[in-house]
Amino acid sequence: MAPYEGVEEKTEEGIKRIAEKLGLPVMLKARTLAYDGRGNSPLQSTSSQDIQKSLEFLGDRPLYAEGWCPFVKEVAVMVVRNKEGEVRSYDAVETVHKDSILRVCTAPLRAKGFEGVNERARELAEKAVGHLQGAGIFGVEMFLMADGASYHFTSWLPH
Repeated sequence: MAPYEGVEEKTEEGIKRIAEKLGLPVMLKARTLAYDGRGNSPLQSTSSQDIQKSLEFLGDRPLYAEGWCPFVKEVAVMVVRNKEGEVRSYDAVETVHKDSILRVCTAPLRAKGFEGVNERARELAEKAVGHLQGAGIFGVEMFLMADGASYHFTSWLPH
């Protein structure tokens, strides 16, 4: 899992402390009212201008910060969980973002050179959703790392 930190102090000094702890770049993320990257603001520096731009973009929503992962692909799996706790998943897809906003979702997952990625991603997503309560359809996002075997889950900080 990518390192993360809740943003309790939405001030320039608070953001600087978090960036110092997690390192730069860091992704500031809204905990609510965000989907497909619309609640993300990458922070490349701790200049006043960059911090204020991110805070203004994210507005008054509660935030957290996620450390940067040097990933190869972002992978997503849709998982269905029924009232009895039975879990099933669809094949993994690749999500492609521009300016932190989801632009293209490619199915099937293009994973040349990364054999077994679909199966492993589905297994991890089903296991994660199996630990949750409730029924419905869950989107599980993860970063595929360069070694082809490591994954970092994204966006799992509770609201």
